[in-house]
Amino acid sequence: MFRLVPRYLIPLLLLQTLPWLGFTGAARADLVQEVTAANQKLVEAFATGKAADVAAQFATDGELIDENGVVFQGREEIQGVLQQFFEKFPKSTLAIEADSIRPLGATMVMEEGSRLVTTADGSARARLRYAAVRTKVGNDWLLASMREVNDDAPPTPYEQLQPLAWLVGEWVNEGSDAVVNISYRWSEDRNYILGEFKVVTNGVVSSTSSQRIGWDAAQQKVHSWIFESEGGFSNAVWTPSENGWVLKSHSTLADGQTGSATVVLSRQNDDHFSFSVNDRVVGNVVEPNVTLNITRRPPVAQK
Repeated sequence: MFRLVPRYLIPLLLLQTLPWLGFTGAARADLVQEVTAANQKLVEAFATGKAADVAAQFATDGELIDENGVVFQGREEIQGVLQQFFEKFPKSTLAIEADSIRPLGATMVMEEGSRLVTTADGSARARLRYAAVRTKVGNDWLLASMREVNDDAPPTPYEQLQPLAWLVGEWVNEGSDAVVNISYRWSEDRNYILGEFKVVTNGVVSSTSSQRIGWDAAQQKVHSWIFESEGGFSNAVWTPSENGWVLKSHSTLADGQTGSATVVLSRQNDDHFSFSVNDRVVGNVVEPNVTLNITRRPPVAQK
């Protein structure tokens, strides 16, 4: 949504050291009530979806500067940018929560708080911090200027890993010589997806490994680590593809050899996916490609 940056806001901020000088308790309550009512008028105007109604909440010479530094001066220009917003996001709603309201004189106040803009279907929400200067014209407290800053918290690791949430559950690959049992679950803090692999040969567990899948904030990519029971370990960076993910893996074996591979994870549906291990090199030896077709285990029947 729009961002407003007042040209004369910084000098006015210096006046905050003496905000309520000369205001009695009753006068303070009246001022807060009047500005709160002005905010409610802005919310109601926003709900109409009419740019002119929202622009009327600004002073005639009010100022709006968007996030790109474009200045919208006066109601006509402000109405124009609002019109573009409502055409793109019709029936959006606005909620306002004022944290503080302070006088800057008899006819001017400084207001700070947060606003939440939500699209009609609820699919998009933008939380903004704001600092507004209002001026009293007649009985109305109009917006002379304001500044808004995106206050959305960055996505959590849990939110970043949602494209892989379908992995959670029990899986199995039944090959001709071994069975691979796979289990995925969320960590207790829900910041990682934890995987456990067990290779069963002739009814006996021949090897195990543990995997931790997390969000790498520095690279802005999914990152995973595997620790094998024999002492080896590997890590991989995940890149989304059309039908799944491509993993660039680097490993260190228990005997000190290093290896690398390109792993392609392809999701067929909610109950089937495959791992294709390609370009596999261990030490100086090129190993053959391997493909595992994985099936979700059905839920265990409760007795």
